[in-house]
Amino acid sequence: MLVPENPRILCYGTTIRDRIISATMIRQLIDTVLIGACRFIIAAIAMLAILGTVFLLGYIAHRSRIFIQNTLLLNGVPRITTFIPPVSLLSFFLPRGLLKYGILMAWDYRENFSLYKNAPLKTIISEPLSFGGRAIFTANLAVMRQALATGSLFRKVDTGLLDPLGANLLTTEGEIWRRHRRIAAPAFNHRTYQNVWDTTADVYDEMSKKEGWTNVNEVRDVNINEITHKLALFLIAIVGFGLPMKWDTPAYDENGRRSIQSIVFDVSATVMIRGTLPKWAYSLGIKQFNDIDEAYKGFEKYMVERIAERDSELRKIYSLDGQDSEELADSIKDVLGRLVNSRITEGKLTMTDEEIIGNCFIFAFAGHETTAITLGVTLAELALNTEVQDWLYNEIIKVIGDRTPVFEDFDSLDCVQACFLEGLRLYPAAPFMFRSAIQDHVISVPSPTAPNKKEDIYVKKGDAILLDLVGSFHDPELYVNAEEFYPRRWLDSVKTEKQTSITEDKDAGEISGLSPATSMNGFVGFSLGPRTCIGHKFAKVEAVAFLTYLLKDWKVEPALKQGETKEEWKRKFVSSATLNVTLRFDDVHLKLSRRKSF
Repeated sequence: MLVPENPRILCYGTTIRDRIISATMIRQLIDTVLIGACRFIIAAIAMLAILGTVFLLGYIAHRSRIFIQNTLLLNGVPRITTFIPPVSLLSFFLPRGLLKYGILMAWDYRENFSLYKNAPLKTIISEPLSFGGRAIFTANLAVMRQALATGSLFRKVDTGLLDPLGANLLTTEGEIWRRHRRIAAPAFNHRTYQNVWDTTADVYDEMSKKEGWTNVNEVRDVNINEITHKLALFLIAIVGFGLPMKWDTPAYDENGRRSIQSIVFDVSATVMIRGTLPKWAYSLGIKQFNDIDEAYKGFEKYMVERIAERDSELRKIYSLDGQDSEELADSIKDVLGRLVNSRITEGKLTMTDEEIIGNCFIFAFAGHETTAITLGVTLAELALNTEVQDWLYNEIIKVIGDRTPVFEDFDSLDCVQACFLEGLRLYPAAPFMFRSAIQDHVISVPSPTAPNKKEDIYVKKGDAILLDLVGSFHDPELYVNAEEFYPRRWLDSVKTEKQTSITEDKDAGEISGLSPATSMNGFVGFSLGPRTCIGHKFAKVEAVAFLTYLLKDWKVEPALKQGETKEEWKRKFVSSATLNVTLRFDDVHLKLSRRKSF
């Protein structure tokens, strides 16, 4: 038997050698694996790069083919090429100065009609290179009328922004829209407009007291946007929903419960965020998102309770012997009450709770937002144009003298309405209307060079069309000195137009498809055709009442900072324009001086 001379060393030596060999083999194995992995990754990256390049080249070829095909459809209509669609969610969120043609291109190129300077048909095509389809921008009223006509081959685009609480007049189409319109239209009547005027007067009186205006000769700095937004909100809440509102009601009571006016204000102010955020975002614990969610849920809960209350009240009245349904309907002052009443009297063809809430939401947002913005910019222009303001004041005094204005004065105060329309012309709260083509077709319009001939605009299925009110309102062929705030332009047509009356129970103040767009009866700022804003007379009465009450008492001027000029003041507020469903502007600060001092 052989025995190692030094078993321990030999044993350990063998073990160490074996371990070294094993370690070397492991390193070699690891190196082999790593090299193989690296080769695989490099090959994969190369393959992905090749596939990506092939895909990119294929996509470029695809977009190029579309671009070339669309070139054949231009038929002389100018085309602008953009990297991304000007009117898109991405364009909305990108910094405004980053894009030459962005979400506010119609506003940015409004002066001198520059967007359409080389477009005889007042129409251009926007073609994005990266994604999306082409868009037809038009300031041509003939094109607009065809796009909005009954039976048009364009449809509203469902963005989901304006129906977070249910279908409504603004978002529905076809038979559903006709049902909504048929039910809602009777709620906007002579009695409603009387209520609008009286409520505006009451709110103005309460506002003056709570803001501390009643016993002073001067208010040095008032943010008129805050005033007009609150006023418009109150009118919708009181006349629209029958809600009790107080000017100085705090947002939260002593028990931490939100006031309904705070809820309604937040709901109408956060439409864009609510419409674009996914539902899961509200579970992230972000306070701003939680507040928005709370406001919408609170509004919906309150309206469900309010509908149930009105339903119960009206059914009790109907249960009484000898109750006349027409007399009862005529006695209901608020729009919500009339919608609920129609459900009781008309049965299955009326609105569901969700549809009533959806329409109340759109009345609150559209009615409050657009009127408030227009009142603010109108007062800003009156502050800048003192000669126009002095003319307006004298015209108001000719009508009312020293007495309190009343609803019956409305028709005689067309000078005030003209100022409101001029403010809406220069600063349209809804700067464009958006539609999509449902099939290929041709729009034929009169030739600008030969009126007896027609020129064609080719439209293909899926094309977006943006009816550019900003552009139309700056069209020098329609409006002389279009950049100027000149309300009297609307009164030039009064002598030749058929006289109408909102204060009498007539089809008064309706927007006529036959009247020229430069006339008060044909003004297109509230849309055209059958989709004309159902609340346009509501807004006009509210605006005329508020402006009359304010301007008979106060002279308005820009609240200038030290060393600031009127031109700088105007440039600052005009350049602050943003699009958040509506065209908005930053705070408008005014100085008020009492017409007749104490």
